[in-house]
Amino acid sequence: MDSNLLEKLKITYKLVGEVKENQHNPRTHSDKQIKKLEKSLITFGINIPIVIDNDNTIISGNAVYNTQLLKSAKNGI
Repeated sequence: MDSNLLEKLKITYKLVGEVKENQHNPRTHSDKQIKKLEKSLITFGINIPIVIDNDNTIISGNAVYNTQLLKSAKNGI
């Protein structure tokens, strides 16, 4: 991997409300899939990060984002 790219990559923690869904995301997830993912996240935690661009728009991880958004809504966050 290009060392310049590695210097640009970083982990930044964001609140759910700071991240925007990609309106052009071709993948959709049923309620059943989201609930299944929610159970997996409770059991194993988030092992794959949500990837965002400079505008906080999701590039990868829309299902995890939706699951966390629902969790926040359930908890009144």
